[in-house]
Amino acid sequence: MDEKIDLKLPQREKRPDRPGGFSYLLLALILINSALLVYVIFSNGRQSVSGPMSKEKLENVALKLEKDGLYREAVEKWREYLALARPEGAEKARVWYRIGKLYQSAGDYGEAVAAFYTSEESAKVDRIAQEIARRTTECLEEMGRFSAMNYELKRRTSLNPNDSTATGGIVAEIGPTMITRADLDNMIEAEVEMQLSQLAGSLSPEQFREQKKRLLDDIFKKGQRSEWLQRLIAEELLYRRAREEKMQDREDVKALLDSIDRKILAEKYLDSEYQKRIHIIPDDLKGYYEAHKDDFRKDGKVRPFDEVKDEVYRIVRSNREKEVQQAVMNELMDRYDVVIHQDALGTGAGTSSNIEGSAPMGPRSNIKKNSGGGTGLSAHTSSSAATNAGKNK
Repeated sequence: MDEKIDLKLPQREKRPDRPGGFSYLLLALILINSALLVYVIFSNGRQSVSGPMSKEKLENVALKLEKDGLYREAVEKWREYLALARPEGAEKARVWYRIGKLYQSAGDYGEAVAAFYTSEESAKVDRIAQEIARRTTECLEEMGRFSAMNYELKRRTSLNPNDSTATGGIVAEIGPTMITRADLDNMIEAEVEMQLSQLAGSLSPEQFREQKKRLLDDIFKKGQRSEWLQRLIAEELLYRRAREEKMQDREDVKALLDSIDRKILAEKYLDSEYQKRIHIIPDDLKGYYEAHKDDFRKDGKVRPFDEVKDEVYRIVRSNREKEVQQAVMNELMDRYDVVIHQDALGTGAGTSSNIEGSAPMGPRSNIKKNSGGGTGLSAHTSSSAATNAGKNK
């Protein structure tokens, strides 16, 4: 055969060039960079609109909030103003005075007193000095801090406010701890308030303050400070010695303390629920009176509302407390999956599985009812705070 065999590989047709992987990667990077650029521009635009306000703008916002009666919101803006402007001297004192007034208007009397004191410490400004004194006293009175109010008045009217007589002088010493007359009065007031709180449910807030003030006046005017001081010191000494003897580590004492702790915590929790859930307004009292006028008859005549207002309050308050107790117990029984097996209790156990009217039993009160329907307080204390308010030498 003359024909030769062609052993060459056939040539592939040349195809048009297409973008490779690198081109795709480059295109993706360009798109990402463009997106980031747009985001940065947009973000900067937003920041320029919603960025931090100047001190002038903060002041304007605070004043507007004050005018609208939004006291707590205004306080927040004034605090921001203080942090940004960092005023000193009289300007700082004026701002803190303004904050104190706002807290007072909002009913936050403790915060108000703190703000007024901060104002005084910042600088002495004659224009607001008398107003600070008046408002501080008003706040202490609203909080029922009558001892602190009295000593505050003495301090401000004393020719030398730093003189120890402004706090009544030292009445006792326990080792390195000194107890002033003001400390003693504060301890007595705290004890009176604790004991009187056992009757808080039957008293309106105004009645509670009035009753507390009357009891304190009786104690101080009748010269009972010496008796209270002796009892407070006796209790403190016994407490200290018991701690030294490690009595708190005894099993019977531990069990007793645990039982007391449980009762106090349960009582305080229920009190907190009362505060959150019970809000009695004058219309509530008037409405109850109108619906139960026959219950307030005397000698065949219905007594006027103003005459029985306090009695109506006690009834309405008692009813509300019972409702809250039942609601709280139902909620807690569901929360903790409580099942009461009545059959296992035996005969006479009753059939109800609800815990009705089961307010926790708190510590026994030392308040005694007298024949006139009022209350009296013993000088016995259950507090070991005799030296907590004392001052170290």
